[in-house]
Amino acid sequence: MTQENLIPYMEHEGFGLFINVFRQLATTCSDLNSNFVAPINYFLMQDQNLCDWQTKLLRMIYDEAFYFNSIKKTTLLNEGYAVLRQTEYINLLNLSVSEKLEIAQIDARLHYKPEQGLNYYSLGRSMWEEVLKQDVSKVLEEYTDVQF
Repeated sequence: MTQENLIPYMEHEGFGLFINVFRQLATTCSDLNSNFVAPINYFLMQDQNLCDWQTKLLRMIYDEAFYFNSIKKTTLLNEGYAVLRQTEYINLLNLSVSEKLEIAQIDARLHYKPEQGLNYYSLGRSMWEEVLKQDVSKVLEEYTDVQF
């Protein structure tokens, strides 16, 4: 959502409070590693209590949250698969020793384990290495990170 999308709504009384409430909700959901789409959906179902501009703005927020929530659900699958395939393709190239060294350095930075949290690239790649070749298409089509 860009600043331009918000301009028509900024003139409404209560806009600042409305935005701050949803910023706080987003922060709380993020801190709890929770889904931000469900609370927005709840507020949309209560739209008789909202002004038209609030409903329109909330639908825009919902659409964006839904889009990013879908991406978040498949981060491990996507990043792991990309790293696995990248390695396969790089191995097919006829690279010089210096090019291989440069790629190895980049790969080492990519797989660096942070002090806290997960490295999605390393974990995802390790998980994909366990998937049988004949099951790859099924996993790509049917699974999210939680199911994987």
